[in-house]
Amino acid sequence: GPGGLFNTGTNLIWKMMTNNCNIDGEILWQAPWGKHSFASNRLKRVAWSGEGINQTEFFPFVMIKDPFSWMNSQCRHGYGVTFWNSDYDEKHCPKLIRENIRDRDETVPMKLFTGGKTHDSLLDAYNYWYGEWEAERTKFPHLSIRYEDLLFSW
Repeated sequence: GPGGLFNTGTNLIWKMMTNNCNIDGEILWQAPWGKHSFASNRLKRVAWSGEGINQTEFFPFVMIKDPFSWMNSQCRHGYGVTFWNSDYDEKHCPKLIRENIRDRDETVPMKLFTGGKTHDSLLDAYNYWYGEWEAERTKFPHLSIRYEDLLFSW
């Protein structure tokens, strides 16, 4: 089953897998610990569709999207992102630094729904989320799939 940040093609890969893979069993809609959950949630959390699934025997595939395309998508479809101390402003999204600050770089804090952690910016959230998956790769296998590689297949 897929895992990935919002707007990375998790639904697309699930659809492609169910349409094109002939396997015994079911291809789950999400990882048992949650589709948008951090890798560190494995064995600590059970998603609504993950009851009864042995997480140690589950092989996740993780969607990743080019960070600039991802931020653009996230600005158009915010899903689980909240910017703190700032009104949402599509014109200036992704707000990597605050407006009207001229004497220093000051980022715009935001919160990613998955895990509720506050990040310095959208780019910081992206790096943190995928950094966790990279750090966990020695503990359990997973397959990372670039969204852009699927565009030619679909």
